[in-house]
Amino acid sequence: MILKENSNYPYEGYFWIINNKIVGVAAEVPQYNYDYNLNGKTHKNTWNKICNDYLVNGKQVAFDYFPRGRVMVDPNYDENNKFTDYSCLVFLDKCINNTECKNLIVSYYNLDLPSIPHIIWMMLNERAGIEHYTCNGCK
Repeated sequence: MILKENSNYPYEGYFWIINNKIVGVAAEVPQYNYDYNLNGKTHKNTWNKICNDYLVNGKQVAFDYFPRGRVMVDPNYDENNKFTDYSCLVFLDKCINNTECKNLIVSYYNLDLPSIPHIIWMMLNERAGIEHYTCNGCK
């Protein structure tokens, strides 16, 4: 769950989509004094803490069972080190590359700000042949 203290800032982090809802980890990305505080946190180690909340047929499933992805947001600056806008890249599983899921992600991570001119949506399996974001249903 995210506490949106300042709706002018986007969030970044990683997520699963389970039962048409985002289950995610997020950190606010301010315009200045940006400190990426998700280092060391991954889908895998977070899943170990929450897996009992998302059983399938009464059994634990692996961290890559449900569709998942990662939101990366970076502030951009001009030559005078003045904030201009944000770059946003979302890696996601191909089965959640649809309007409904994208809307969930945009809403959860506050990505519909005017300071984010566009979002790049990327599926690693199609771009680089890497099956990093490939859920049980897509394997």
